[in-house]
Amino acid sequence: MTAFQDLSHDQQRRLDEAAEWRLRLGGDPSLRKAPEYLQWLSDPHNASASAAVGQGLDAVGALETAPEMLELRGQVLSRLHRVGASRWHTRKVRLAAGAAAALGLAVIAAALLYLNPYLPTSYQTDIGERRVVELPDGSRISMDSDTRIRVAYRKTTRSITLDRGRSRFDVAHDSSRPFTVTAGAQTVVAVGTSFDVERLQSTVLITLI
Repeated sequence: MTAFQDLSHDQQRRLDEAAEWRLRLGGDPSLRKAPEYLQWLSDPHNASASAAVGQGLDAVGALETAPEMLELRGQVLSRLHRVGASRWHTRKVRLAAGAAAALGLAVIAAALLYLNPYLPTSYQTDIGERRVVELPDGSRISMDSDTRIRVAYRKTTRSITLDRGRSRFDVAHDSSRPFTVTAGAQTVVAVGTSFDVERLQSTVLITLI
């Protein structure tokens, strides 16, 4: 599998830049307000690459034992040796080897998602943890504590399954691709709005914002 090499040069560059920014932001969160970062993120293609790397990180955990992911690990070692050490260290980004390997794998996984954007992706939070997930179309999911969701985008649909917990969904308008959230026996369909869905065992609460 040559997921990364199958992308265009422009897509490869943007994924590398997205990975580099994620590393820098991890070391210094205040950079999120830096003019250089905001300018880079204002490009929709860069924003898409950033979201893909984020999804790649989640795919690393969700698909850790999948044959495709095991094969991708070999590509990571090659890329870190060829690209990571020279590019990231030249820019004085100091990394732990484990963090570099994890992010390198996320970049390759993101490339796989670029080539097959309809792969399902899982997200979850621990007890006491909250998280905001940015989806490729601009939609945002604000996950509450102890929550698990599954995301599956198709050519004509955007499907979310809430397995447990509570989330707020801020949906980017797209009348050609309805955004559905399924929790138990309940399903919410939207094309562009904000709402909360909470699942407590067999009880499902839906609140329109």
